[in-house]
Amino acid sequence: MGRHAYLIMAHNQFEQLGQLLSLLDDQENDIYLHIDRRVTGFPREELARQVRKSGLLYLPRVKVNWGAYSQIACEMQIFRHMTEQVQEQYQYYHLLSGVDLPLKSQQEIHTFFDRHDGREFVTFNPYQADEKRYLFRAKYYFPFQERIGAARHKGRRARLLHALAAACLFGQKRLHINRCRGKKVYMGANWINITRPCMEYLVSKEEEIRRQYRMTLCADELFVQNILLDSPFREKLWTEPIRCIDWKRGEPYVFRKEDFGMLMDSEFLWARKFDSRVDSEIIRMIAEQLLAASKAEGKEPLQ
Repeated sequence: MGRHAYLIMAHNQFEQLGQLLSLLDDQENDIYLHIDRRVTGFPREELARQVRKSGLLYLPRVKVNWGAYSQIACEMQIFRHMTEQVQEQYQYYHLLSGVDLPLKSQQEIHTFFDRHDGREFVTFNPYQADEKRYLFRAKYYFPFQERIGAARHKGRRARLLHALAAACLFGQKRLHINRCRGKKVYMGANWINITRPCMEYLVSKEEEIRRQYRMTLCADELFVQNILLDSPFREKLWTEPIRCIDWKRGEPYVFRKEDFGMLMDSEFLWARKFDSRVDSEIIRMIAEQLLAASKAEGKEPLQ
């Protein structure tokens, strides 16, 4: 029915990212790529060679630190750019990570969204008032998280920052700080598939999002869910997952070649995550099957 925009956030694994781009390459798609601003020397020309039929455009780059508000800020900047700077209006906007892969051909994916046009695909976990698992992420202030996220696995400095963060959290608990008092806090995947009106609504709530979620921990898995549940889009939400993410075997689990049959026989449209350093064979197997499917559908694969 309409064209699709893939919004990809990536910071490494560029050969693998090139494979993802080749599998998204379709005349009905445009691909918008965000590369973390700290990354230097990424293979721009090699990535461009993977795309012949889609448009490939680069988004304004920002620094993104793990678990920090900068993850939310980056997503919001992407949404704002798409609604304010990009004239074309797409049927759907698909937010992916650079370590995702599709499990269906682009024709199958487009058909799915034609069939369910107007729904907003935002995953929700069943509600649990579980402070240890996720409620604490938004309940307390985490003023050191930008630095902790930037300093992961970096020895003495990281240990010092963690100690300061633990002391800050201890003090807040003693003072009974609760930024979410009187609210249910829902959680789900931050990788979403939404329409332009929904994206425009999120952009209109940017200041509210900043106030509620700055200095939080991993709240990129909270903010969209909680904003949309209290919005005119509530009744349009499709909350069942359409991408396979395995949190039981990992954080998340990295798929291997042994998972190929399970993934390709599933109803999921995408999966994450994949890592060529762990198992490149599963990436090759999925790519070969999808390129064969595209050829059978009359769409010439990338040579």
